[in-house]
Amino acid sequence: MSARLRLGVIGLGHFGRRHARLCMGLAGVELVAAADPDPRATVSGLRRVASCDELLGLGIDAAIVATPPSQNVAIATALASAGVHALFEKPLATSVGAARQIEATFRTAGLVAGVGHVERFNPAARALAASLPQIAPLHEFIALRRGPPPARSWELSVGLDLALHDLDLLAWMGSGIAQLRPTHTSRDKVHAEGALREGTRLSLVADRSAAKRERRLEAIGARGHLIADLVARELSLTPAHDPVPRVIYRAEPEFDALRCELEGFCAAVLDQDRAELVTLEAGVEAVRFAAQLSAQ
Repeated sequence: MSARLRLGVIGLGHFGRRHARLCMGLAGVELVAAADPDPRATVSGLRRVASCDELLGLGIDAAIVATPPSQNVAIATALASAGVHALFEKPLATSVGAARQIEATFRTAGLVAGVGHVERFNPAARALAASLPQIAPLHEFIALRRGPPPARSWELSVGLDLALHDLDLLAWMGSGIAQLRPTHTSRDKVHAEGALREGTRLSLVADRSAAKRERRLEAIGARGHLIADLVARELSLTPAHDPVPRVIYRAEPEFDALRCELEGFCAAVLDQDRAELVTLEAGVEAVRFAAQLSAQ
């Protein structure tokens, strides 16, 4: 591999275009081209090819995969066979079996691969994680994620679409999810309860039929209550001895979580520094629990 990472993007939908524009400005990265069969899918200043095979023919080191997840197994097989590292947009796959197949493919090939669970890079979520000792011992996490339906040409279950974000965040905040039980499921809404492996309770609401966009993660402990507003990107604390909440963290307006995610992936490939890489194993676990939330 050269000193500069030769990177490609596969898929130029909404997120693919965002990835491409950010990658064009990353230090140590040469964005070679993007692959998308639609000639209308373009990013100014970036070469477009029609297929993954054409992109691989240009000699890339790594790829950002932002295609419908039903295509990810075939793309993963092609990338791993060519020795190309990969970052997959979430969800990793549409089924647990497919997610495990992708993970095994890259593990066997000995390549760097991760999943784009971008909420791990949300500064409010990170501030909450860092502040948990202030309210310990922990009793419960509450996750709320709702808003209008997404505008795209392919469809996911509400578990894979919305709840997946918080399933990954909750697993990351603790030592993993031990159990999860849906208490309400429908096409666009799910409520669930469960527990982390260390015993902390969790409750989750994901709703893509609401008019207002809300993203909130709360932690309740013996010494206080933390609320992370993931849209406003701020964190408030209500101490147990004082019922008045106060904002204890507010992110800088220019901070870009997706850029942070991409920098972490590139560092994992170039420097073998995987501290900021969301692993494929974590992606498999998120899909596994999201599958439990599908409407019956």
